[in-house]
Amino acid sequence: MAFADASMVRVELEADRPSRRTVVDLPVHALARLSPPTPPSRRVSERGPRAGDRVTVVDLLHSHGRLQPYASVLIGAAGTVERLTGRPGFVLVRLHIGDELMDGARRAVMHVDDLRVCGGGDSAT
Repeated sequence: MAFADASMVRVELEADRPSRRTVVDLPVHALARLSPPTPPSRRVSERGPRAGDRVTVVDLLHSHGRLQPYASVLIGAAGTVERLTGRPGFVLVRLHIGDELMDGARRAVMHVDDLRVCGGGDSAT
């Protein structure tokens, strides 16, 4: 059904079961256009991480909470994927930063969705 004055839009809300789907009419002024959360350059998870990939930390939404106090140091930091971990979606990253991270530690286990690939490495693993 189309609205004559284009001030309303019809939205179908999906649920886990077809019987729970709901159709609502919403005023256009109450809606906001969201930009895509992923920047144009690819993130690691789009093709899967590989050892040797050069990456940049773009956020800390999915990585362990103990990294949050170091967000000002980590976000924007460059690093290299050393290896995959036993947990799906997580990789060990050697960070190219100074000694200010966790008493001099330079490696951290990070979630792939918090990383952006900057270039491939030399490793074939």
